[in-house]
Amino acid sequence: MNRALRVLVTALAIEDGAVRPPVVGRVEAYPLGFTEVDGDPAASVLRARAEPLTGDRADGVPMGPGRIWPTLLAGAGWQAIWPAPRPVVGEVELRGTLLVDLLLGTDGWPTRGRVTRVQVVAVTRDPAESEIWRPLPGGHRLRDVETAPRWFDSGVRPPPGMEPGRWYAPVHADPWVQETGVLVDLDLDDVPPLPLRPALLPGAVGGYGDDLWVADERLPLLVRLHGGRTRMEVVAEHPWPGEILPAGQERGRTLHTDASGCWLTGPDGTHRCERDGPVHLVDDVPVWLAAASGGTLATVSRRDPGDPRSPTALRLHTRDGGVIEVPAAADRVVELVAVPDGFLLALQGDDPRLAHLDRAGELLEGPPLTGVRHVLGLVGGVRPALQGPEAELRPVDVDLRVGDPLPGRVLRGWAMDGRSWWWTHPPDDWDPTAAGIDPTDDRQRWLLTEIDAATGAPRGSVAVTSPPDHVTVAAGRAVWCSAGAVERWPVRGAVPELVDVAAALARFRGAADR
Repeated sequence: MNRALRVLVTALAIEDGAVRPPVVGRVEAYPLGFTEVDGDPAASVLRARAEPLTGDRADGVPMGPGRIWPTLLAGAGWQAIWPAPRPVVGEVELRGTLLVDLLLGTDGWPTRGRVTRVQVVAVTRDPAESEIWRPLPGGHRLRDVETAPRWFDSGVRPPPGMEPGRWYAPVHADPWVQETGVLVDLDLDDVPPLPLRPALLPGAVGGYGDDLWVADERLPLLVRLHGGRTRMEVVAEHPWPGEILPAGQERGRTLHTDASGCWLTGPDGTHRCERDGPVHLVDDVPVWLAAASGGTLATVSRRDPGDPRSPTALRLHTRDGGVIEVPAAADRVVELVAVPDGFLLALQGDDPRLAHLDRAGELLEGPPLTGVRHVLGLVGGVRPALQGPEAELRPVDVDLRVGDPLPGRVLRGWAMDGRSWWWTHPPDDWDPTAAGIDPTDDRQRWLLTEIDAATGAPRGSVAVTSPPDHVTVAAGRAVWCSAGAVERWPVRGAVPELVDVAAALARFRGAADR
């Protein structure tokens, strides 16, 4: 008898596009979380081996009014992350639910299985109760479907006279039925073997001129590709005796390129690689923010990586090995991007503000920000902008003040080589078939739009299925890396082109062996 597993895939995970709607018969891979819960059809008794994920933090991690102990649960053919409310270790028996949910923040090795059943979960809630999100006893209903819905019925209706589509409070006089997700039965044995890992799985990209640098997602391996508007080929391979990054690393390595080579920054420190030289270590302190301007690298890191209370270091590195410390703003930096004459920084504190740092280490702080509670992100380049808490984008003036919000919501922005890109949700009237997308392809899509550096007007958009980790320019084309794949796109081209870096590396190695 095959091993089977029941998993709750929440409506939030599907509607946000993090998980495609499950279909009976299809093989899926889910990063699982676990929560102790009783009284719903997804709950079951599970046996697993528990191992703490907090290292030496025997007292747990502060979370709200209490503490949690992040724990890895490993069962027969599955594993899940559990924010345990108590310390556990070894073989355990728990009653709860395995689930895929954005709010749980699950990471790690996914569990693979073939979907044998999909059931829409609906719960009845009573808004007259003080805890309106608590389901009524016995109020769960299951409905079998072959394909999960892309959008779920929240069960909340607008009051009379309220415009549909706007936010409204639930009517507290009547209970309502809310679809919360789908229960998925997985056959853990009826799955094909995973493909072999390629020689290089892209994790970061950086471009300069006709060069494209690509770093492996976890291995200490860097390659340089070269080419024009046709196929790019690997021309140099740069391994080094460095660290293999852990799986699911939240902040992996990033690349920062210039005319003579590139910087690599990440949890294993700062490295430098010249175009025809080896990778060498510059600083072994883990980096969590970095940007490069005119060949100078700015980094933000903890002086003692093992102590979260350790003061932060803000450093400038030059290609000749020079280091400039900038202590004045080090402990306040929360965002860092490159601008043509240096760097733009977002500083936290009682009165958050922006600052400009030139390549000589001179820091100029701007006035307190008005109308912005906190900074969600920055876009650098020749048209710098600030991303506010509601994903609104505000232009940054030369005096480090911010202007009125630009139209629309921007999820993230990038800038390089005088060009800028915005990542957004498609508008409500967006027609995917007009973009050449198969109407049966139900994957979530976003738009990557290039913005004209002179006017701020959009120059063209392309649909992407995964959030880009970084956007760069190589051979005049936009290039990005997402979900282990590298794609490049001419600004007015409709379809991005896949750059098969692993195949190009295999051709390079084969030519070297001959």
